[in-house]
Amino acid sequence: MPSLMPRWNLALWTALLSFGGIVAHWAPAAAACASPGSGPTPPAVPAPPRPTGKPAAGGIVHIASDRATLSHNGQVLLQGHVVLRQGQRQIRAKEILYNSRSGSIRTRGGIDYSDPMVHITGKGGSYSPLAGARFANAHFSLLQRSARGTARLMRLTPQGVLRLHGVTFTTCRQSPPAWVLRAGKITLDTRSRVGTGENARIDLHGVPILYLPWVSFPLGNVRKSGFLFPTFGNTSRGGFQVSTPYYWNIAPNADFTLEPTEYQKRGIDAGGEFRFLSRRGYSALDWDYLPNDAAYHGSRSRVRLRSVTRLPAGVRLTLNGENVSDSQYFEDFSSGPEGASTAFLDRRATLSYRSVHWNIRGMAQQFQTIDNTLPLNDRPYSRVPDLNVDADYGWGPGDLVRYGFKSSLVDFRRSDHSSGAEGWRLDFKPVVSLNLGGPGYYIRPSIAWRATQYELSHTAAGEPQAPARTLPIASVDTGLKLERTAGAHGQGLIMLEPRLMYLYVPYRNQSRLPIFDTGLPDLEPVELFRTNRYVGADRVGDANQVSAALTTRLLNARDGRQYMAATIGEAFYFTTPRVTLPGELMATDRRSDIVAQLALGGLRHFSAHADVQWSPQTSRTQRADIGIQYRPAGDRVIDLSYRYERAGIEQAAPGTFSCATTSTLASGCCASTVSPLASNCGVRQAALSAAWPIGRSWLVFARGVYSLQDHEALERFVGFEYRSCCWSVRLGARRYVAFRPTLAGQTTGAQDTGVYLQVELTGLASVGSAPDKFLSETIPGFTPAGSAAAGYTRQDPNFPATTP
Repeated sequence: MPSLMPRWNLALWTALLSFGGIVAHWAPAAAACASPGSGPTPPAVPAPPRPTGKPAAGGIVHIASDRATLSHNGQVLLQGHVVLRQGQRQIRAKEILYNSRSGSIRTRGGIDYSDPMVHITGKGGSYSPLAGARFANAHFSLLQRSARGTARLMRLTPQGVLRLHGVTFTTCRQSPPAWVLRAGKITLDTRSRVGTGENARIDLHGVPILYLPWVSFPLGNVRKSGFLFPTFGNTSRGGFQVSTPYYWNIAPNADFTLEPTEYQKRGIDAGGEFRFLSRRGYSALDWDYLPNDAAYHGSRSRVRLRSVTRLPAGVRLTLNGENVSDSQYFEDFSSGPEGASTAFLDRRATLSYRSVHWNIRGMAQQFQTIDNTLPLNDRPYSRVPDLNVDADYGWGPGDLVRYGFKSSLVDFRRSDHSSGAEGWRLDFKPVVSLNLGGPGYYIRPSIAWRATQYELSHTAAGEPQAPARTLPIASVDTGLKLERTAGAHGQGLIMLEPRLMYLYVPYRNQSRLPIFDTGLPDLEPVELFRTNRYVGADRVGDANQVSAALTTRLLNARDGRQYMAATIGEAFYFTTPRVTLPGELMATDRRSDIVAQLALGGLRHFSAHADVQWSPQTSRTQRADIGIQYRPAGDRVIDLSYRYERAGIEQAAPGTFSCATTSTLASGCCASTVSPLASNCGVRQAALSAAWPIGRSWLVFARGVYSLQDHEALERFVGFEYRSCCWSVRLGARRYVAFRPTLAGQTTGAQDTGVYLQVELTGLASVGSAPDKFLSETIPGFTPAGSAAAGYTRQDPNFPATTP
């Protein structure tokens, strides 16, 4: 008998002498999903216990079989229960022809091959260390990922690349699978975890839903270059639309997405996004460009830049800017009233530095006006530059004395010089305060001096070009913090926090000072304890008053969880305030409106809030915001809210942003730049939203916003989701008012309708639109139970979110 290769001699003879064989123990297949499926099925392949690591490149071959016949040319015919092992590779068959010189094998009949990457069974095949493996009529499973399929012909290279012909492929674990990818040819690189296919078709429950002449997909949660799955949608303004994104993974910290979109009624939009991430910050640039909008009869565009860069010495550079081609852009392309009611676009560049004692900021800010119905003198000023320097120091034990200053230097400009005064404003405010107190109480007297100087141009006839204002500000803020345990076992903690503040600011005639950025904020308990009732430096309200508030809280004494918090407050005037904004009514009463807040939580999945402003002078409610929510789980939520604002109560000044990110109309009331729900031109609105699962696989969701004042539905949204372990579908329809404020304080805009469809295939990709983020923003408190798509996404955890 000729000798075998010396490397395997001992191992082979040992195996032959103990020819009782090796019986492998196979683990059962993964449990199928509870929801049944139908349609063509690549059979589930029983998989061995999953090894770890990568296949060994070589090593001793261990052979076991029932019978072995050796020939003179170095070939061995192994029969019976044949098992070959080399490192972590294993082959099992009934009959194997083994060449000891080349290390190659050929099988007659069935073959079973496994390594750390893949498990394959077939009707026959061959293997060699240099050429790899070849299988006919194969069934395969990827062991490091839930993926399996069949192939008429399969080749496996030593580098772990699978080349398959006549393929079915799925990552669905149920049998039969809910979805199958069929392709004439598929290549799976198990090391780089990338798959490509040609002449591919996706079947969902036996129904073809997508054909792709070429497809590339990841074999894991990794980013890779290639075409993403198309997305579909339909709106009444744009018609049917389809996007075919291409993703370019430039580097681990940079990527680019080109997303051309075809609008049925408008044409092709060449959209895209570029993102860059570094140790010092991140940048994102996204855009849309329609060279010829058929409905608009012209080109349309949008571009947005966001960037944050941390520079040396604690300096930070922030860039935020957006531009659109025309004032109708958001009405035509937004997916809801939030975008359609945009009045201004903010562009700003900020250079800032912050330390323990210093806060320095330089900013250049400019706005693009979207609502062209606003008069020129009602539009915001540009600020180039806007410089702010603040300092805060403490001295003595426990910072007994605190001192510092706040300062700003701003140049306010408008593109149309005839729309009002422009110029520089310097504002400087040094302050000194004492921090007195002990357990359960505090006393904080403070004194400040505020000086403001203007250098103006384009002023009206007879108005000064260098007005100024100086005045002192004195206050004493004091309060108590009392607490006691509650409950039979002391499990509760009740806190009582009364607070008083006396404020004195002498009157200065400020009627000849311009109004650049000043207005009245919403009256809330915290506003009662500010030293200026206005926001902005153009007005400092005179005051000789006491503000009083009482807060009570109920907490869990063990973990500090808050069950209830309630606050009520009011200001009492010893002298009636005389400083006003243009158009603001002078106060005639000796007391302010009463403001109250209530928050309830931790009550068996219920939570509620109420914010109320009530006028004792008119005995009327001026503003109310009330809501209640039931949320036993993230995907089980019912939210009901009511909002009321009496028309004209704000009396904000033209050209200011006094109403929390709102713009101001000539009538003196504020029109929201964010949402029509945030207008104080008279609002009575109710909103109801809900998301609730039905059974184990269904989820329904709905939202409605109704104007009780106009007897009109502002927004209606309804949809459903079906989700199994292998696929999910989500369908939603939304109808809303493309809101735009008018100078008369009314609302105009046409109704728009959108239909959103999304299909997700577990482990492959999603097809459609309507992401989870949309539902989370539309339904307060809703948290998705989890996305079925585990494959393609251009959103990487290393990148900040870039979705608007």
